[in-house]
Amino acid sequence: YTGTYDRNKAVEYSYLYYHERNKEWYNFQDEGGNCQNYASQCLLAGGIPMDYFGDLQWKCYITNPIYEPEINGEEEQTGRTRSWVNVGYFYNYALNNEGKGLVAEPNANIYYAEPGDIIMVGNYGLSHTVIVSKVVDGHILVNSNSIDMKDYPLEAYTYTNITLIKINGYN
Repeated sequence: YTGTYDRNKAVEYSYLYYHERNKEWYNFQDEGGNCQNYASQCLLAGGIPMDYFGDLQWKCYITNPIYEPEINGEEEQTGRTRSWVNVGYFYNYALNNEGKGLVAEPNANIYYAEPGDIIMVGNYGLSHTVIVSKVVDGHILVNSNSIDMKDYPLEAYTYTNITLIKINGYN
């Protein structure tokens, strides 16, 4: 990867919006939750640029935050992709993206989690996304949106599936 990820900026953003929604973005709370939208915004704040190239894309261009942006898989800076707002689609993007865009390691060892990394959890598959806010004496703390949590201990979650997406940077 050639582009660096500013973990501090991503985490700073996560603290600003874990308990509220950024008014500049559409709120997907009523369409299944806002957690992945929030995590995507955190990554963007950390310097990961939107990716509108190729078959796998990760983008959400907002023209008016009152209206849900249309899904658009074309190679252009308009609309959004499911990977911006959907846990499973983002996981697939992080796992399979090549060329431009995010460079990440899904399914990394959870003990390598650092602030700014993404963790996905769920009982039957993956259904919720959080961002690592701190690691204190080996305890991973996370911030989340939809289920608004600040510095919540990952070990307190009762989900059976927990997956770390290690964020490396971007191409």
